Amino acid sequence: MAQIKPIKKNLYDKILRLMPIVCVDLLIKRGKKILLVKRKNNPAKGEWWLPGGRIFKTETIERAARRKARGEVGLSCSFKKISQVTSTYFKKTEDMQFDIHTINIIVELKQIDNREPAVDWDHGGWRWADCNSKSYHLYIQKILAGQGFKYRRFK
Repeated sequence: MAQIKPIKKNLYDKILRLMPIVCVDLLIKRGKKILLVKRKNNPAKGEWWLPGGRIFKTETIERAARRKARGEVGLSCSFKKISQVTSTYFKKTEDMQFDIHTINIIVELKQIDNREPAVDWDHGGWRWADCNSKSYHLYIQKILAGQGFKYRRFK
């Protein structure tokens, strides 16, 4: 596969204004826990979220998922299955110039080694979630509920 070159910011912003972006969101499990990362950027800035991001042209879902696992959280993973397909829609705010719409393919991955995550510069931390919480964004609450996670208040 040819190496993908980044899209220039002004062109990417135009694409974001005009159409949804197709993304993979990663369900990386360790036992009965799911990896969440703290987002530093919009959309969902400051939220605990699944690692993941957009799929490049010519890239398979499986390859995009493995690339995002390596790039965002430093983990080598194998593809297990597509868990579900959903979407997000973020309205324009003071911090965002325009609405952002994503089509999200939720992909379950299996971590190949036992290393701890090492987040990239777009994230401010990570956690292995073992419960659902009303403090999470509604999108994440729905994903965790779909995985059988019960609601519990954090201490």
